[in-house]
Amino acid sequence: MTAGFAALESFSRQLNSSLQLDTVCEVLADGMQALLGAEHCAIFLLDQRTEVASCVLARGLSSDYIAAIEGAYRQLPGGQLVEQQRFQVIEDARSDERMASVRPLVESNGFVSMLLVALRHQDVSLGAVAAYFDEPQRFDGSLLSLAQTLSNQAAIAITNAQSYQLAQQRVAELERLRQAAVEINGQPDLQSTMEVIVR
Repeated sequence: MTAGFAALESFSRQLNSSLQLDTVCEVLADGMQALLGAEHCAIFLLDQRTEVASCVLARGLSSDYIAAIEGAYRQLPGGQLVEQQRFQVIEDARSDERMASVRPLVESNGFVSMLLVALRHQDVSLGAVAAYFDEPQRFDGSLLSLAQTLSNQAAIAITNAQSYQLAQQRVAELERLRQAAVEINGQPDLQSTMEVIVR
């Protein structure tokens, strides 16, 4: 048990050590594989403006499978990848009716069980993480609780990284505006000033 807490603490430290979204997603994928024992995983993030879910990281899954799952998620209203529930559990994807439309892709990717966990922060849907297992899984309370803990911590780290990314974009925009203002103010006459403004 102590080793499990130590691993979770190490995961939490790594997750919060960067404000780069790519790094946060890589650490989250590492945690899903190491702590949940998943052989494959995927992270889907929701664009808050368009409500479109896209896979930002996948390990051990084919591009055809990811494209099919993205297409299915985009049919869901409001980007609610896990609807009102925190989890979607599929113990045997080879026979579960929810996976019927992608069954050939399930078989070619080699996984049997799947766990989809919502990423939510302050009642805002951010997306979902999916863990895939090559052997049949019984998703007991302890595994689901651990998955929820990973998801909760990841949602905070992802929110922080997205806020930082947005702040960087704003700073870059302000710097471009400042440079444009300097160039405009440095023009000797109206004609050259108008040319700089148009450009």
